[in-house]
Amino acid sequence: MATATKKSELVEIKPVDIRRVKVRIYGDSPLITHKWSEKAKKEIRDKELGLLPKGKARPIRKPIEEAVDSLYWVRAYPSKEEIDAKGEEFLKTCHIEQTDVSSLFHDGYVLGFPAVALKLAALAAAYRKGWIENMVSVKGEFHIEGCDDDPEVEEALLEMRFVRVHSKSITPVFREDNVKVGMGSADLRYRAQINGWYADVIVAYDANGKYTLNHILNFLNAGGFACGIGEWRTERDGDWGNFHVEAIPEK
Repeated sequence: MATATKKSELVEIKPVDIRRVKVRIYGDSPLITHKWSEKAKKEIRDKELGLLPKGKARPIRKPIEEAVDSLYWVRAYPSKEEIDAKGEEFLKTCHIEQTDVSSLFHDGYVLGFPAVALKLAALAAAYRKGWIENMVSVKGEFHIEGCDDDPEVEEALLEMRFVRVHSKSITPVFREDNVKVGMGSADLRYRAQINGWYADVIVAYDANGKYTLNHILNFLNAGGFACGIGEWRTERDGDWGNFHVEAIPEK
């Protein structure tokens, strides 16, 4: 009885050649941030778990605290006492735009923003322009990472999955916005706005992949114009959070 002979097969494993390139993202319109605070998440969690007492009134709003918590803090979050003091100052006018909040931003404060937001903007723009057939197949072709000259800050950015947001302005400003909630309901939102912003980021990509660095940077650049990041960005019926890509200036 004949037996099958095993044939050896030569397999070539193509290496993943990961390259990293640093570029600068320049904001072309102000960035509006709206991070969910731990307090807001707890209220939703308690409601869904049935932990809130029946008939409990809505907590008193604290606009300054809400605006502070809308930012993605990396370092030097202000103290509760400082936030409460600014809250008292706000109550004198009830206009958050007229409240000087610069003292809440201490020397050395660091703000970030989710790195994945930049990637999603790039993918969405590339798909809408017809440069890629679908977004899913390109998600593993590149990643956006945070970076900084300070090793401790860079380590924090990488752990949080943030990029660092710099601003040519001294500090962010706070704003009050009218928003629609549900079916015709309205509410107020207190958020932060960062003017003159920019971010240095690392684009990590596979040099042996389907898309070249030229492709990826053009995806990212188009994402800044067609989609943007943050609240009321272009793809969310606004024109905020737009950006473009440039080389980092030599020092």
